[in-house]
Formats: sequence, C-alpha cells, structure tokens
Amino acid sequence: MYAPQLSFNQTGVVVANIGSSLAEHGRALEPHLGRHAPFDVNVFAALNTAFLGDGALVMVPGNASVAAPVHLLFIATQPDTVSYPRCLVVGGTGSAVTVIEDYVVLQEGAYFTNAVTEIAAADNATVKHVRVQRENGAAFHIANCAVSLAHASRYQAVSVSLGARISRYDLNVLQAAEGTECSVDGLALITDRQLADTHSMIDHAHPHGVSRQLHKCIADGASHAVFNGKIMVRHGAQRTDSSQSSRNLLLTAKARVDTKPQLEIFADDVKCAHGATVGQLDAEEVFYLRSRGLSELTARNLLTYAFGAEIIDRIPVATLKHTLEQTVLAHTNRPL
Repeated sequence: MYAPQLSFNQTGVVVANIGSSLAEHGRALEPHLGRHAPFDVNVFAALNTAFLGDGALVMVPGNASVAAPVHLLFIATQPDTVSYPRCLVVGGTGSAVTVIEDYVVLQEGAYFTNAVTEIAAADNATVKHVRVQRENGAAFHIANCAVSLAHASRYQAVSVSLGARISRYDLNVLQAAEGTECSVDGLALITDRQLADTHSMIDHAHPHGVSRQLHKCIADGASHAVFNGKIMVRHGAQRTDSSQSSRNLLLTAKARVDTKPQLEIFADDVKCAHGATVGQLDAEEVFYLRSRGLSELTARNLLTYAFGAEIIDRIPVATLKHTLEQTVLAHTNRPL
C-alpha cells in the first residue's frame, strides 16, 4: 500500500501511485502499463496484473536529468500474506534517472512477494536500475522485470539477491531500436537451504546493439543457485556486440550451482561471447594471504568478500553501495 506520508517527491520527476495517476497521466501510461511484461505466458505476471491497483509510477519528462536516485521501498510487515508490488518506470526522450527497487522485511514469518516491474526508455534516455532483494529466510519471492529500449537509449542494472527461502528473478531486455546499450550485473549471496533462481533474456532485435552481462553466485551451506541467461541476436541485428559471463563460487561441498549461459545468433556480422565458471576458493590465493600473516579464516573471508564486492562496486549510489558492502562482509565473516 502506498504511504504518501512517508514519501518525498523531488522536482523534475513524477513519483506517484499508479491508480491515482490514471486521470492525469493515463494517456502516457497506456502504451506501457501491462505492455512489456507478458502476462499471457507467465502465470505470476498474470496474477500480479489481475491484482493491479496500487503500484509505483516513475515518469521522467523529456531531457530531464534527475540527480538524486528514486528509492522505491517495499516493506513486508505481516506473515502469511501475499503482496503484488508493481513498478512502472518511463524515461522520456533524452532523460536520465536512477531507480532503486528495494525489498525489505519487518517480521520473521513466511510470506509471498510477487513483483512485476516494467521499464520503458525513450530515444537517448538513460535508466540506471538497482534491485535489492533482502527479505527474510522464510519468505518466497518471485519477480519479473521487462525492459524496452528505444533508439540510442541505455539501461544499466545491478541486481543483488540476499534473502528469501526461495527466490526467482526473470529479467527480459528488448533492444527495440538501433544503437541501444545495456549492462546487466547480478549477485546472489545465499546460505543454509536457500534457492536463488535467476533467468535473463537480452533480445537484440536491431543493429548496432551493445550488451554486457556479469552474474555471480556465492553459495554457502546447502544452498542452490541457478542462472539461465540467454542472448538472442535476431535476423538483421548486424554489428551486435554482446558478452555474457557467469562466475560462481562454492563455499561448501553441499552447495550447488547450475549455470547455463546461452547464445542464439541469426546474424552474420556480430561479436558475441559467453562463458561460465564454477569452483571453490583458490588454494594458492589462500596460501598467499596466510603467508602474509592472515589466518585461514580471515584469508578465506577476504577472498569471498572480494568476489562479491566486484558487483556491489558497480552500484551508482554510494550510500547503498556501502550498506551492501557491510552486508556481504558480515556474511563472509563466519567460522569455517
């Protein structure tokens, strides 16, 4: 439920409740709301759309550059409930905005979050999107994000998954015109019996598109991480430049990571690459740090922290970056 008394709306951007904005902004919303996240093939997106009524709207006028980030905070306050958060971000021609989509919790019981986010960037627009999922260990979190990029627009995303007993994040980026750029980075840091499932699709439908993707998983305890990333280069999408990397760290013998990077290329003048690694901490690196006076615990924790901090460091908001760095550091600072 939208809490206007706890919200602050900065100059140069519309941040409002979707339902109450229909009268004033209905014409601008109509081409985007429910148009990018396909609810006809995804049951969770269909459920979210069916219960649509109270969502977050972020609209940036053409040529406006919003200096401060827009922080959308979704707070779970009651156990044994289901919530359907909805976000719509529309960046006008030549605009620039940073949006933080943050999921937190105030209680310990089980609950279910089913979220859908739609992002539309017009010509030459820039959208920076930081998504943080830090719900409790009993929660269930399913989320879908669909992004549409117009001519020469740019999308930069960092997703961090820390919480939930079972979580899944589906990200679909459509490069719907020439000359678009997208950078998609992700980190899943899980332990105990958590399951973190990440699926992505970057669809190059037009020429001269650029995409970069780096996804990392750190699996501890008996946790299970899944990454399935697909890059599609369609007929006619010549001069596409795309790369994808999945890097995964197992901290125990019981932890598991399933990774599947994919390329589907139907054009002949492209530059595309992908790769995946799954392994444990390098014994030589641990030995080197121990030879410099560090204990084995400190050496292992330092290497684990550095592995995850590469993604955290790409977050464009300094205060959030510091908070998540401390979270990762606290997670890695544990006994063997």
